[in-house]
Amino acid sequence: MRTIGSWSAIVTLAVTTAGALGCNSATKYGRCVGVFQEDRRDPNLVYELSTWNVFLGIAGVPLIFPPILVLHHETYCPTAHRQQTGEPKTNALGETTLK
Repeated sequence: MRTIGSWSAIVTLAVTTAGALGCNSATKYGRCVGVFQEDRRDPNLVYELSTWNVFLGIAGVPLIFPPILVLHHETYCPTAHRQQTGEPKTNALGETTLK
């Protein structure tokens, strides 16, 4: 029975190590952000949940640290530019631009 436990630990460690190497996730639109990093999101980009990063976080649950790292840094990735709505937006100086 000990071999089964040690193999699961080895597989978990290997998956977590592979995930740690890819922790700096980014797409062609920019870097991924975490759940609590709303201030780091670019308002001109559309962000979607990264299923690969979530999988790596779940796979690393026995090691505790990887899920926290994924949740904090790598949960949402930019996937596209936002469409211009055509509605005018006025800044503090009274200048008008499109949203």
